[in-house]
Amino acid sequence: MRNRTVAVIIKQELLLPFIGGVFVIEALSVILQVASYKLRKKRIFKMAPIHHHFELMGWSESKIIVRFWIASLVFALFALDHAETAIILTTETHQGSGDLRSGHRVS
Repeated sequence: MRNRTVAVIIKQELLLPFIGGVFVIEALSVILQVASYKLRKKRIFKMAPIHHHFELMGWSESKIIVRFWIASLVFALFALDHAETAIILTTETHQGSGDLRSGHRVS
């Protein structure tokens, strides 16, 4: 809830899927698997969610966990970098304009 609130405040709602990157991928794998099976009668993955697909491919559970940690870190760094860039750009845009709410310049 807190991440969503912060994203809305800084007007960076599009970063939310990156903040929860692994969770979004897990959910999308289930959605895609169900849709594919209903429409084409074929599966995309051996099993959904996607971490079970990797298990069935022979990956160990610890290998999957480490890979997902790395992916989470990459997603978090991407979101942090882009949120920071947006905050800097917003600050530079409004610099010197004073109080934006009242329309008056504050010295």
